Amino acid sequence: MRLLASISHALDPGADGRIGLDRALAELGAIIGEQDLALEAWTRVSENTTDAIERQHAETEAARAAYVLRRSSVARQHLNRARDAAPATPEAAVRLDALLADVELWLDHETVSGSRTAARALAAADALVAEAGGIDRLSPNGRRAYLVALEAAGDGAMQEARADDAVRLSETVVRVAEGLDEESQVAALSRAGITLRTFGMVRESEAQFRQAWDLARRLVLPTLMIEAGRGTARGLRDTGRLAEARAVAVETRELEVRVTNAPQRCWGNAASILHAIELSLGDPAAALRALQHDAEAEPDLHYLIAIHETIAAWHARYGGAGVAAKVESELAAARDASALARCPRCSAELSILSAELLARIGRVEAARRELASWDEQSNGGYLQRDLSRMRATAAIATAKGDDRAAVSILDSYADGLEHLGLLEDLLWVRLDIGRALVRIDRQQAVAAFTAAADLAERMGALSQGRLASQALRRLGVRAWRRGPASGGDGLDALSGREREIARLVAGGGSNREIAEALLVSPKTVERHLTNILAKLGLRNRTELAALVRSSLLRGFPAG
Repeated sequence: MRLLASISHALDPGADGRIGLDRALAELGAIIGEQDLALEAWTRVSENTTDAIERQHAETEAARAAYVLRRSSVARQHLNRARDAAPATPEAAVRLDALLADVELWLDHETVSGSRTAARALAAADALVAEAGGIDRLSPNGRRAYLVALEAAGDGAMQEARADDAVRLSETVVRVAEGLDEESQVAALSRAGITLRTFGMVRESEAQFRQAWDLARRLVLPTLMIEAGRGTARGLRDTGRLAEARAVAVETRELEVRVTNAPQRCWGNAASILHAIELSLGDPAAALRALQHDAEAEPDLHYLIAIHETIAAWHARYGGAGVAAKVESELAAARDASALARCPRCSAELSILSAELLARIGRVEAARRELASWDEQSNGGYLQRDLSRMRATAAIATAKGDDRAAVSILDSYADGLEHLGLLEDLLWVRLDIGRALVRIDRQQAVAAFTAAADLAERMGALSQGRLASQALRRLGVRAWRRGPASGGDGLDALSGREREIARLVAGGGSNREIAEALLVSPKTVERHLTNILAKLGLRNRTELAALVRSSLLRGFPAG
């Protein structure tokens, strides 16, 4: 790409073939994620062409590249030049308004203005459809204009939490894209996936992302693979398939590193998704440190809110009141990002999560205020919102000591999560039910923690499984299961705890770091490590790490 760009630079502006070369460079750059090169090449096309329509197209595409690069003012400059280049055809006018709406919604964080611009684009696009006599009779250019208008309108609906509108528009996006190229189809599937996930339709979302992921990989479309991979990894985590989620996140992260300008809009990035998955895989302290680093580097305010929410939620659910200061710090950071993002949906979701987490750390009155704020902002309309309120209400009941009410709410909440297939959340609820039952029914508490331990085992959620095992021990129950029997060959000879420590050693953890992750003393880790080396006939940690990395322990993704 850069060699071709240098050849273009060396040619005279009026040389035969230069505009064609720059156009090809720009189109290829956009496909493979080299948006800086695409922006430069489209700018040269605009400067050198004598065709007003081609200049308008080049300026529009330059604006799109600037948008992906998160350069709002540059995108607006190119949009203005596109409008000045030639009288816009109806299709061109729709595309310009749709792109302006994207800039307003995702770069300028102007939800109201962006939604209004998107609605204008969609109204003009609907007129094109009516004039053509239906979607199927649109020209390819008209179909693409209709597609981008639908996408912008869907984004506005998503930010404003208009669930029915957002889902309906995403379904239409998929249908319209079916009449275009495969690249458009992949992008439409990913867009539908994020919309469905946002409003709690996790199984449907995962199916869309998985289809997009498989198709993008087959077609070798790096940018679209990243979008689909992020969504697929998050969906797999939501539904409790942690090992598979981690594998997809790792592959997507490796691809992000190679692509210069990976897509950013509300999908987040694979590194922070990977680290959120790794919270459950046995070393949450390391994952939290990684997430803190991710937050410092995250440019998208919407996803920055999500990272701070993830950190706060883990601290509150895993550590409770003992880490209250950390929970409050992360919630404050999320509120600061939310104030800048000015997204109604993000604001509402932060309120309901804050209500739950503040209750968990004993801030009951503050939790009630956040719940009241949620009630004012929420317009209802989908199951996930009702479930979020139930979770917060249960946390407040638990904090007040009303354990029976909390258990009743949590039982209903668990039923809703099972219906949606949200096993990662269900695992936390099983733990919460056990915690609430401890004070009122020991036998039922044992049953709840045992169910949590069983679910954690099936998911490979070592961190939450550790909480369940500790709770059972406090209730006088011996470990709910035995690890692999000793005496076998190689890694099969290790106990469950020894396998856990071996994995953390392979991940580079020191004895002290492993002790913090497992909530034991460094001396205990040292004793286990001595036994591990003796059983396996190894001399040191380096040999152990090499052995673990060469093996895939069932349910324990290699570090």
